[in-house]
Amino acid sequence: MTFHVVLFLLPLWAVRLSWAQGYIYDSVAYHRVPVVAPLNRAALNQVPPRFSLRAYCPTPQNQGDRGDCVGWAVAYAARTILAAWQKRWTGEEITRKAFSAAFLYDQVKPITDSNCMAGATLPAALKVLQEVGALPRYLYGDSCHRQPLRPDWLLMAESNRITHYQRLFDSDSPAKSIYIKRSLAAGKPVVVGIRCCSYSFLFPDKELWQPQANEIMEAGQSYGGHALTVVGYDDTRYGGAFEVMNSWGTSWGKGGFLWIRYEDMERICLEAFELSAELPTPLLKGELIAETTEGNPLRWSREAASGYSRFVAESGTQHTKPLLLRVLLEAPAFFYVIGMVGKQAIPLFPAKGESDFLSYSAADLPVPMQVNGQRVGRYVILISHEALHLPSICQLISHKPSDDALQRLLQIISVPAEQLVYGTKIIFRQQSMEQKGVLAVSLVVSKEGE
Repeated sequence: MTFHVVLFLLPLWAVRLSWAQGYIYDSVAYHRVPVVAPLNRAALNQVPPRFSLRAYCPTPQNQGDRGDCVGWAVAYAARTILAAWQKRWTGEEITRKAFSAAFLYDQVKPITDSNCMAGATLPAALKVLQEVGALPRYLYGDSCHRQPLRPDWLLMAESNRITHYQRLFDSDSPAKSIYIKRSLAAGKPVVVGIRCCSYSFLFPDKELWQPQANEIMEAGQSYGGHALTVVGYDDTRYGGAFEVMNSWGTSWGKGGFLWIRYEDMERICLEAFELSAELPTPLLKGELIAETTEGNPLRWSREAASGYSRFVAESGTQHTKPLLLRVLLEAPAFFYVIGMVGKQAIPLFPAKGESDFLSYSAADLPVPMQVNGQRVGRYVILISHEALHLPSICQLISHKPSDDALQRLLQIISVPAEQLVYGTKIIFRQQSMEQKGVLAVSLVVSKEGE
C-alpha cells in the first residue's frame, strides 16, 4: 500500500495573520472627553518642522494574539515615554522600567474576558491611568490573569498616575495633523485609535506605510480598529509623516516602528489623546492680549480698585461680535473666563466639551461680548494650579457679585501694581511658590465715548 503525504505550504502572510488588535471606537465616549483649547495662530507657525520622542521609547513588544493593544499603546508606550522624558531614562533602562500593558488592561477588561480578547476603549484606559496609575512591567508582567492588587502595588501605581488627558480634535476634523504635531513638540506622546488593518499595514515591506487607494476605509464603512502611539513627525520625510510605535514586535515595520504620511493619518485616525504628567508646579505667569474680530488689540489701563487687578479698555467694535483672548503661559495651568451680565456670573470658558487645562504655551479663546442679547459688563479671568468647579463659583458670586465675595470664595493671589505691565498686553506673574491660590484679572470693555 502506498501512502501519500500532502504538504500544505502556506504563504508567510497566512502564518502571520495572528497580529491582534483590540481597540474599540466609542464615538460618544471619545467626544465626552474635553478637547484641547484652540491653538494660538502664532504658536501654530512656531511648531518645529520635525520632532522625535524615539529616544525615550522602550523596545516595541508583541501583544501576540491578545486584544490588549490599548494597554500597550497607553501604558507600555505613552506612559513610559512620559516618564523617560521627565526622568531622563536612557537606553535599556527605559525598557527595563517600562510600564505594564497587562496591569492597565486588567483594570478595564470585562470580568468575563479570561483570555484578554474583548478589547477596550481609549477613554476607559486613560481614565484608569489618571485615577489608578501604572505598575512597572517587571513587577506585574504580561499575564492575562488578573492578579490580586497588593496595597504596596496600589501605592506604587498611584505615584505613576497621569495628571491630565485631553482629546485633540473631533473624529471628523479636517485639521488633525497640526494638533498631533503640537503635542509631540511639547514632549507629549499622542495615543491614537485608527481604522485598521489592511494587508499593506499588517505587512509593510519598508519603514513607510504605502496603502493602496482601496485600502483606506472612509467613515461609515465597516472597519476594525487598532491603538498606536505617535512618537515623532518630520515635515520633510516622505512629504510629511508621523512615526508610530506599534505592539506587534520588532519584526513589524522597521524595528516595531513605521512612518505614516500626514494625509493617510488624517484619513484613518478616529481618536487622538494627549497625555500629561506634569513636573512640580512652576510659578503662574504669562500675558493676556484681547483683540477685536478685526484683529485690533485693545489698550488697557489699570482701574483703581481694591482686591485683585482690574483693567478697562475702549473698543470701537460692535459688542455683538466676539472678543478674542490670546493667552500666553510660561507653563501649563487651568484657565477660566467668567462673564458678568448684570449681577449674573456666566461661565464662558471652558464651554461644554472644552478642556480647562491649557497644556500649550499659547491659545486663542473667542469669548462673547453678549449673552442672550445682554452685554457682558466684565470678564473675570482665573488662572490656577488646580482645577476649579466653575459652575459652583458662578452660582455663588451671582448672589454677591463683588470683588470681596470672589476673594472670600477663592484665595486670590495679589500681584503688586509695580509688578504689572499693561498696554496692549497685560503681563502677570506669581511672585513665589509661597503665594498660594488663584491669579485673578478683571477686564471691562466699554464702547468708545462711554
